[in-house]
Amino acid sequence: LNGAVASPALRCAADGLHVPTDSPQHIWASAWVEAPSAAPEPVDLLLCADVSGSMRPRLPALRATLCRIVDHMKPEDRLCTVTFNHKAQVLVDWTSGSQEGKSQLHATFQGLACGGGTRFSPALQATFEQVAGTISSAAATSRISRGQRPLRIVFLSDGESEEPSDLICKQLLRRLAPLGAAFCAVGYSAESDAQLLQRLCQFGRGPFLYADSEAEAAGALGRLSAWAEECCGEGFAVLRSLSGCRVLEVESGLGMESLAESGDVVVLGPLLQGSSRSVAMKLELGESLGMPLNDLNAPLLECTFVLSRPARRHFSTAVCCGRCRCRPCLLKASQASPSAYAWR
Repeated sequence: LNGAVASPALRCAADGLHVPTDSPQHIWASAWVEAPSAAPEPVDLLLCADVSGSMRPRLPALRATLCRIVDHMKPEDRLCTVTFNHKAQVLVDWTSGSQEGKSQLHATFQGLACGGGTRFSPALQATFEQVAGTISSAAATSRISRGQRPLRIVFLSDGESEEPSDLICKQLLRRLAPLGAAFCAVGYSAESDAQLLQRLCQFGRGPFLYADSEAEAAGALGRLSAWAEECCGEGFAVLRSLSGCRVLEVESGLGMESLAESGDVVVLGPLLQGSSRSVAMKLELGESLGMPLNDLNAPLLECTFVLSRPARRHFSTAVCCGRCRCRPCLLKASQASPSAYAWR
């Protein structure tokens, strides 16, 4: 099933079944989804870099990160940079990834200096204003003329903000969603507020990376580049229990979640082009579906995978339905062991 997008299609299937011998009323099942492959699109990158006084020892790592991001830009990509300490400013307006543009960006980043306190709220405010085009009319014009290209916001900081964390998270949630942008963060020290940065990344549907040195910055850049250039959308799984079953727990790339009701949504995170993602689900069988299973044709779970593309304002869906089936060669008379069932 493919919704709103003609090609290429999102693929999924039910895959794998495990029945614990100590708890036959519970089964573990899994399903996978595969994102479509397509040619990389030009992207807009907005970098929001912390230049407060605490960043002074880590300035070489920050410069290395920024310059390597520039080196990975394609000619049709565009980049804008906001710097902040206790206040924020637009350091570089939208600049193309041409050779001339890269030279300009390199020279600007090498001249960065640090000082002042650390406040995230002005930084996010300036970032969203720049995206919306309220700071620069030229940026607003280019945002309209460039078409709906993917927009990635990269937040780079080492310290804790002076404002309450909840205030910053609410600001990000309120302003980010209408823009159709994705957000990731890079932390530059063990003293950075990792919990806050991780929450911001979760809300912004992007990864949280760590780079305390130039070497670690180089390692983090690979993941950052893949997310910025090859991410085709944000993945979700919508689970619906059937035949009296109940989904108790779900394990995905973001960890284990306990689910209380059917029809829950599981966040899979960013999906790279051509990549696959699996979801494992712990099901509690209904009273009418004890072991051995009485109705092998009864569907136990419906899993709808959704690939959201906020920048394009559309999404793709793929649905698979899981049920147990017998392996005849393993059955004896009218009694079946837990290993005699497979998942499809």
